[in-house]
Amino acid sequence: MLAATRMDGAAGVPGDFRVWLSGNEDIVEKSVGAIVVASELVSCPMNDAYGLTLSDTVLSQSQLEAALKSNPAAFAGKSIAFLMGLAQDGNPLVLERVLKSVLALENQADTSAYVIAGDLKVAEDGLERLYLECRDKGAMYIKLTAQPTVAQEGSALSITYDDPVLQRPVELVPDIIVVEEAIGADDVNAALADMLKIDMGSMGFLQTDNVHRYPVSTNREGIFVVGGSRRVKKRYGALMDAENAALRVRGLLGDGTIDVPTDKAVIDTGKCTFCLTCYRCCPHGAIYWAAENKPVISKVACQGCGICASECPMDAIQIGDYNDTAMIETVGQSATAKTGDAPTIVAFCCQNSGLEAAKMAESFGMPLPAGLKTVTVPCAGKVDIDYIMHALAEGADGVVIMACHNGNCKSERGSLYAAGVPPTPRKCWPPSGSRKSASASPPQPPTWALIFPPS
Repeated sequence: MLAATRMDGAAGVPGDFRVWLSGNEDIVEKSVGAIVVASELVSCPMNDAYGLTLSDTVLSQSQLEAALKSNPAAFAGKSIAFLMGLAQDGNPLVLERVLKSVLALENQADTSAYVIAGDLKVAEDGLERLYLECRDKGAMYIKLTAQPTVAQEGSALSITYDDPVLQRPVELVPDIIVVEEAIGADDVNAALADMLKIDMGSMGFLQTDNVHRYPVSTNREGIFVVGGSRRVKKRYGALMDAENAALRVRGLLGDGTIDVPTDKAVIDTGKCTFCLTCYRCCPHGAIYWAAENKPVISKVACQGCGICASECPMDAIQIGDYNDTAMIETVGQSATAKTGDAPTIVAFCCQNSGLEAAKMAESFGMPLPAGLKTVTVPCAGKVDIDYIMHALAEGADGVVIMACHNGNCKSERGSLYAAGVPPTPRKCWPPSGSRKSASASPPQPPTWALIFPPS
């Protein structure tokens, strides 16, 4: 274990990652088989949202917790009002911290606790029990639909709100106000995502809202995220993530050998012009540069989506049973297979969504168009413009691409590439990921355009 270190750089593929760790003035290079990221959550007091300034009588949740830990008796005989779920959506982790503080306060002599909240989300293990225990100890809950009026004049405080039961304004004059804290992702996540070439999700976390990524996966094989790096989580949730990550690492590395299928993307370096297109568009970080400056596809990192094969301008990349020769033949057979007078529609079906939907419809006996001919693709991003044009040239009356919903593509970007509007590519220099070559000048690749016929 290397304490007080930070990641300064990363490169490589699953089973053979290299990471640079810096501590004090030393930089250490390590070779690892997998990477698990577990960054911290960050708390920020929301006093500004309530028009308050932190002081001796206005505390953040963290300040209260520290004070209760050092001298809980200092709150004896005080009235304390908690403001939560009004300046932000209710959060079980925020509520748990508040309730634990309320319970500690109610154990002090003559202490009164008021929880003024918009939402009380107790849908977590043990929260409802904690909520009831605090109530039985004497805590009062005031649920509002609008933020109350809070006044602060020196050490004097007041909270005025419209009581939904009494149906009139009520003024509360507490000795101390405790404001909730927003809990979010650590700013370090952006730098980690850049170094590890993994996608960032909403709110700065290191996992996108993609069902294929749950529970701990990223867009790159061998790189996993747990706890606060992927979501706002309680301690037991972070421990569950750690267990899942351990299982995934064991499944990946096993006894030190990795079995990979042969049906993965392969580059014909004789056709390759080293334009870096494949490196730019690979959503899984599976392509790197060998010492002789040739592109290499890691069979361990490749997830077989075929986006690189579709985008390669020289057709230098082929992928197993979905190689261009086999696909053109399948498309031709589908386009020429007529079903009576019904129009022939060639449907390119992603094996993760469209194909499964077609199978389900068939199993439930749902009617399908008589002339519908399905062509399986590993991902909608594998559909080449040549396949579409060939289908139309062979007599198909129409072509449809059945892709995943944006944001839930197993390859993250396949549906966007299929639509002809690929996302902004990630940085592609230096392709090796080496920090030593970061100052070198990148090559200037040619510009390619992908044009679809009008619908």
